[in-house]
Amino acid sequence: MTPAVPGKVSHMGLHHTGRDHYTDDETFKAFTHDLGELFEQYVGRQLRLLPVAEVHPETAHES
Repeated sequence: MTPAVPGKVSHMGLHHTGRDHYTDDETFKAFTHDLGELFEQYVGRQLRLLPVAEVHPETAHES
């Protein structure tokens, strides 16, 4: 695999690609929100594959 491929499919690579594609701030903000939610789900699925991991769902905190 060429080094450029992981850079494009990483969460930061997707973020920068989204910034290049979605030029208006409102659409880019919606893109990053969706990307963040999908990334959280992906990480949770990966952690649940570990036999010793105890994964807790997201907890809302008041500011």
